[in-house]
Amino acid sequence: QLTEMLAYEWTKYENPKAINSRYANGRKSGWDPSQYPYYKDAKRKTVWTENGKELTLKDLLIKLIGTKIGRDCQDELFFRKMSDSVAYCEKNYTTDVRAVMMYCQIRHLGGASAAKRIFDRVNGVYSVDSIMASLALDRLDTNSSNQVGDDKFWSRHEKCKEFVQKYAIP
Repeated sequence: QLTEMLAYEWTKYENPKAINSRYANGRKSGWDPSQYPYYKDAKRKTVWTENGKELTLKDLLIKLIGTKIGRDCQDELFFRKMSDSVAYCEKNYTTDVRAVMMYCQIRHLGGASAAKRIFDRVNGVYSVDSIMASLALDRLDTNSSNQVGDDKFWSRHEKCKEFVQKYAIP
């Protein structure tokens, strides 16, 4: 049923990049699930039933993302975002591979302004340790517990540091 619901729109495109660019922004791109006949009840968000179970739009999107073309779209979007992040870091900060990898991880997690804050604080010393020290400064800011360097994200940074030091070829 998922294929039937989206077949007309999705079969117009031959590659994940085209599909991704059309649907990446959801409703901003003009895609509205209510235009499909299976979207029965907007208040309950029921799209249809499958084997007696009501499925929501969220359920359908999860199924769609789990398909090969859905995974290909996610991979293409991630590759494009990381390529942009690498290019930005190399242009504005450093070409050191380990530092660039840390930049990408921070930008992916916290966005461009968080990555700028962290990298501006290292004062041109783009080592993994100086970047980690800059991240740790976020813990001292008690105005927010949702900054990229805060405790809830710390294990992610430690794992990234471990992988960068282990696998990055300088």
